[in-house]
Amino acid sequence: MKNYRNNAFKYYPILLAIIVAVQLMCFILVKRQINIFGLTTSASGLLFPLDIYLFEVIGYSYGYEYARQAVWVNGISHLIFFSIIQLCNILPFATTMNHDYIIAYQTLFKYSYWIVLGSFIGSFCGDYFSAFLVPKSKVIWNTRFNKTFIFIIHIISEFITISISYTIINLPDDYTINQIAKLVGGTMIFKIIIALIMLPFAKRLINFIRNAEGVDIYDQNQNYKLFKFNPDFNKIKMVNFKGIYNVKKNFNN
Repeated sequence: MKNYRNNAFKYYPILLAIIVAVQLMCFILVKRQINIFGLTTSASGLLFPLDIYLFEVIGYSYGYEYARQAVWVNGISHLIFFSIIQLCNILPFATTMNHDYIIAYQTLFKYSYWIVLGSFIGSFCGDYFSAFLVPKSKVIWNTRFNKTFIFIIHIISEFITISISYTIINLPDDYTINQIAKLVGGTMIFKIIIALIMLPFAKRLINFIRNAEGVDIYDQNQNYKLFKFNPDFNKIKMVNFKGIYNVKKNFNN
């Protein structure tokens, strides 16, 4: 069993890398507001549902221990990005650099503190909500993928994330509560539409991972600690995945 564990979860780091890449793109796009059918939303809001769904895929495929680690990895990526911003602020601009470019970078880094802070707090809370409830839903529904339940978790997680992050990010712009509420409301409408479209693909990705890995992961005796980074295999139950729901065999037997 120990040797198998060392070779398992080969798709987990790939999912993590995509999450970090999506998060970096959201940093860039968050200040770009767009108007679709009279609704105002942030450009990053159209991309961020992918990030949340990947956390839910990890939680469903690998259990809470790995979903929690993914939340912390995403948080650490925020801190790394923040450190890079600090370095860019300290280093002087080249004397030959175009003045318009200098103004553009100064504007970007002026707001980057708030972007990283808002994204860090909002994403951490929203991602952890999914990381906590999705593995529990798997135990409750005995491995059956309950679309309605997963969709509700996803939408609540999205709402937590954007409500916190958009409020903090737009503080330096002196946005009113009504402006922020309008931005959050418009974004949530698009997020619901995108989430509905992506839900079947999330299910297919989960099934692909479980078939490719050859195992299904369940929480057992889980206390759902937050302040822990490395997964504890004593909290993980591995069962052989046959590609058919509710058909499984315990590896420990």
